[in-house]
Amino acid sequence: MLATLFFGVMDASIKWLSETYPVPQVTFFRALFGLVPFLPIILRSRGTALRLNRPVPVLLRSLLAPAAMLCIFGSFSLLPLAEATTIAFGAPILMAALGVPLLGERVGWRRWTAILVGFVGVLIAARPDGMTLSAGAALALGGMVLYSLLMVWGRLLTRTDSATGLSLYAMLTTTAIMACGLPWFWVTPTWADLGIMAMMGMSGGVAVYFLTRAFQLAPVAVLSPFDYLNLPVATFTGWLIWRELPAEHVWWGAAVIIASGLFIVYRENRTGRG
Repeated sequence: MLATLFFGVMDASIKWLSETYPVPQVTFFRALFGLVPFLPIILRSRGTALRLNRPVPVLLRSLLAPAAMLCIFGSFSLLPLAEATTIAFGAPILMAALGVPLLGERVGWRRWTAILVGFVGVLIAARPDGMTLSAGAALALGGMVLYSLLMVWGRLLTRTDSATGLSLYAMLTTTAIMACGLPWFWVTPTWADLGIMAMMGMSGGVAVYFLTRAFQLAPVAVLSPFDYLNLPVATFTGWLIWRELPAEHVWWGAAVIIASGLFIVYRENRTGRG
């Protein structure tokens, strides 16, 4: 729940900043300041948190992080927060599908049905006007796919490397890649906006730490339903700051996605196989 609240602060900060600053610059500061909460962990471990058993796969996976962030943050700049968040709810459902070919997990027909229904919910939320897909919805869908691949690949690599190390290298890679492009999209921030950028990055870093710690203490199936707290947080934040309220199709899509996601969790808890 704490991770959800900190992610809410991060998302609202991203949307606020993207109205003035280019998305790549916002992404750079998100990654840069996101490293701050991990510094005590690195110092306490005396650098062992940075050691990798499989450096090449970890670094290749890290290349997905900046691409996913650019898509997701771009969708925040174009869509109401609640709508972008609803489309992102498709990630756990896609991860359940990707777990079959990439992780060798078994999924029964009930969970496959729930996965397909969940994708229908994503389409309801993302494509309200016939076959027209807005740029914001396209970015949200692209970010969802990239984030899902990032997470599933991370689950595979945690068999040999720590989740903290994977998060650190993803942030370091994003910071380095975005820094290379700063001369082309730099807008000098005000001191107030620099403070918001710091809050954005550190909120994201703290949220990732809490989420990582949560997965160390409880099974994925137990924690997954808490992800849906992002919707009321995003809805309230969007209404409070921008007076945005989700359109009717977003609520219908969210209902379908959440119902299918909870059913997947239920099957996971009951059988462990689907």
